[in-house]
Amino acid sequence: MKTDAKILFSNDLTNILHCDSPFHRRGDFHLTSTMLESSVAETAGTGIDVHLLQPAFGWFPLWRSKYLPIEKQVAWLWKTYGETPAETDVQKWVYELSRYQLEDGDIVGEFIRHCRKYGQQAFISMRMNDSHHGAFSPCEFYHQHPEYQFNQKSHSWSDRCHNWMIPEVRKYKFDLYRDLMENYDFDGFELDFMRFGKLYDPYATTENERIAVTTEFVRKIREIAGSRLLCIRIPAEAPHRSELGIDPRQLAEIGVDMFNYSSYFYTSQEANCAALKKLTPNSALYLEMTNCTGIGRCAEKSEGDSYEMFNCTPTELRTTALGAYEAGWQGVSLFNFVYYRRFGSAKKKTTVSEPPFEVLKDLRDPERLRKSAKSYFFASHWEAGSILPQAVAIYGQNLNFLFRRVVRNGDRPWIMTFHICASSSDCGDWETWLNGQTLSKPTRRGEILRWEVPAELVRNGDNLVSIRSCDADISTIMKIELTTDQSN
Repeated sequence: MKTDAKILFSNDLTNILHCDSPFHRRGDFHLTSTMLESSVAETAGTGIDVHLLQPAFGWFPLWRSKYLPIEKQVAWLWKTYGETPAETDVQKWVYELSRYQLEDGDIVGEFIRHCRKYGQQAFISMRMNDSHHGAFSPCEFYHQHPEYQFNQKSHSWSDRCHNWMIPEVRKYKFDLYRDLMENYDFDGFELDFMRFGKLYDPYATTENERIAVTTEFVRKIREIAGSRLLCIRIPAEAPHRSELGIDPRQLAEIGVDMFNYSSYFYTSQEANCAALKKLTPNSALYLEMTNCTGIGRCAEKSEGDSYEMFNCTPTELRTTALGAYEAGWQGVSLFNFVYYRRFGSAKKKTTVSEPPFEVLKDLRDPERLRKSAKSYFFASHWEAGSILPQAVAIYGQNLNFLFRRVVRNGDRPWIMTFHICASSSDCGDWETWLNGQTLSKPTRRGEILRWEVPAELVRNGDNLVSIRSCDADISTIMKIELTTDQSN
């Protein structure tokens, strides 16, 4: 099936009760129908086509279910954990969502009605193996089968995921999703394989075995989805797709309509958009962007979000979207977009603001993006193998960073910045080159180094930055940016 949608927008539901917003004050865990509608209404007229609801962890229904009625879910919850939730945010959140359903609420049904009211396509996005719940069991099935977890004694969230090589694990998810689709009329269904990106033990399975299981599961979902569009949220990097048994070519052949390529938590420019386009040239492809380009320091050790972030600027969003359009992609998707707002640890110093909804209409127009200011970047990520953070610690050490697919803006000068964490007040002395040409010494403002770059040194296409340490002071590079937008 074909779709003309250009912008997908994810509403993870968590934000409604966890972010400061015009319709919610942080610390209030009481969900209302007005708050749910407001989370859709605030996006009306912004330029998005598809609004995706992610109804909690994907372990129990937030709809009027025949497969697992809310009365049965709540009875088990109270019997296992008591009628009053513990003081953890996760447990309070699960109890509150259950209360809302029990008191004749219908989160999915209301969401669909709101999307119709505000002229958006309603998609439901279900997480394949979410384990944000930690040691707390979100439903009876999970609680009764600790043996399905990869390692129930581990403190790692991903180790508490269920092993998809076990048929009963897949059957529970399938029956849950079938219940949803048999009882509600909505426009599209997304399978979210990013939450969490662990379905199999990579050491106990082969890639072909994983692909066979995942493909068969998606095929069965395609059958019950009927006339709905089928979207799949998957990793942009090939090794991560292999671990999940994701073969885009096979999935396109069995009827996946939309591929939502994600860099997990971040807006990233490292996806090879041209190569991904070649995998499924006739499918609708979307590049996911989020509220941040990377993470900084941890403000405190606590449950929930305590990492500070590099908020994504409008220029970074526009430039990243342009990269997808230049490779022939249909559009972009937005994940965690409302998390510019205050959430998580009160000790974080990340700047908070309302989401830049005004930029969304720009993201629909490739020609406008080509004429806009540009910003190319790398930033620090959690995942192993990420380019940053990177320590400059050894005298004479050379480090190279390649900005890919740069689009020049005429003769406009460029600015290059490094965000660093230094071991002392002196960040060290570096030599720096761009495309083999020596750059002058940077100026420094706090933990930001800044170079002025003549326009003629920047090429259309790939641009290589090289640095060399000239002394023994240690600095860690957290973010690198090459931009024509000097306000950044």
